[in-house]
Amino acid sequence: MTRSIVVGEVRTGRRIAQIPVSGATWSTAHRGTGSINIDIPLGASEFKTLERVILAGQYPSTGLFPGVGAYPASESAAWKAGDGLRSEFLSAIEPARCFMAVAEGDSIIEGGPIWPWSMAPGSTTLKVGASGMRSIFDHRRVMGVIDSGFAAWQVIYSGMSLGTIAKRVVQLAMAHPGGDLPIVLPDDILAVDNDDHRRTYKGSELGTVLDRLNQLMSVLSGPDIAFDPRFTVDRLGVEWVMRTGTEVDPLLHQPGADHIWDFRVPRGGVKGIGIERDGSGMASRSWATGATTDLGPLMSRKDSPVLTANGFPLLEIVEARTGVELQATLDGWASGNLAASARPMMAVTADVRTDMPPLLGSYRPGDYASIWAPTDHPLLSMLWANGVQQVRIANIAGGLDNWAAVKFLPKMEGR
Repeated sequence: MTRSIVVGEVRTGRRIAQIPVSGATWSTAHRGTGSINIDIPLGASEFKTLERVILAGQYPSTGLFPGVGAYPASESAAWKAGDGLRSEFLSAIEPARCFMAVAEGDSIIEGGPIWPWSMAPGSTTLKVGASGMRSIFDHRRVMGVIDSGFAAWQVIYSGMSLGTIAKRVVQLAMAHPGGDLPIVLPDDILAVDNDDHRRTYKGSELGTVLDRLNQLMSVLSGPDIAFDPRFTVDRLGVEWVMRTGTEVDPLLHQPGADHIWDFRVPRGGVKGIGIERDGSGMASRSWATGATTDLGPLMSRKDSPVLTANGFPLLEIVEARTGVELQATLDGWASGNLAASARPMMAVTADVRTDMPPLLGSYRPGDYASIWAPTDHPLLSMLWANGVQQVRIANIAGGLDNWAAVKFLPKMEGR
């Protein structure tokens, strides 16, 4: 497949164009924000002659930021040899207004708003960076579409799944003037109207949308939340599909069978196996602190005897959640943190071929995979005596070649 870098407008996902680059790196993460970084060698002889004339210009009208005539409009739509780059080239990579995405054939691997540019002293290479669409929600506040009374404003979401509460928060952010985004929202899922399915957000807190989404994911049985980019049906744009886990299955993963990588095959599609195991986050007691109410500060403690009964010393963790005002919600935080701390964190990394099954684009972070460990590996052969282990894909990273680095997280019992 052909891998390429495409750009377009954040608010519409349209006016996409392909950007020629000399190098690129990208990553996409489970429950995290991916990144894309490209190098544009403005001083290279083979690049200096390229001329991009973009149909109707990247700006929809004249006189817009960053100034009249800064990025003039043009007439056609192709990179070609000519007089060299002109200023409208920059309109395709305008920070915050434009997005950048990695395309692999018909799939978009990662994409989101462009944030930084840089060119080092003495260099002629322009470095451009973008982050996944999740990053824009770090720049949006949970606030009503109002012009006054900000401190008194609040919204209560109840009687719906945590994934649908996440959808409501995103909808609110998109309802503001200029807040529109090419995000395809999921269907509503109702739930029992209880403390576990009720969230109150106050304007006085000025919480970011990203923080609220992360909080919903982090409670016990909190749903995965992802914004997966894809080409629009007409292939003239990119849109992001918001996916959330459900009450029955909070985890986002592929339907059907596991993806399979066989590390035992000589000269196969895998190389460079790495292993990390870290017990510094283990705990048998979890504390959580919340907001100060009329009855005093909220606190929660959850304990598990499993580790201490097997000879481990008492280990404790603490998390402060100053925005939590319900005891049941705070208990959920403490329980969730304790469940995640029952075993050491472990990760297996490997470089995999992107042009051999499973093909890049057919798997994404959160999916389940089965990996077969080499019988002669000095560590995996002891950790996984049966040779095969089910894992979840946590991160995928790569460049423009046919290799990608994949990080696998074993299930709790495989750590």
